[in-house]
Amino acid sequence: ANDLPMLSIAGLGIAFRAKPLVQQSAEQSISTLGLDAILYLLGISDRYQPAAVSDIRPD
Repeated sequence: ANDLPMLSIAGLGIAFRAKPLVQQSAEQSISTLGLDAILYLLGISDRYQPAAVSDIRPD
């Protein structure tokens, strides 16, 4: 699995819907939730809303 080198150097390796070998090598693994579950686990709630692309103006 080409994800293994990345997981070994990441500050927090999270396997997302990964194969069993990658899941075993990762610090954390998510199989049933979406990627937004990672934000929740990191303490970021839905009150933080990113700016819409239309709201971003180039300098």
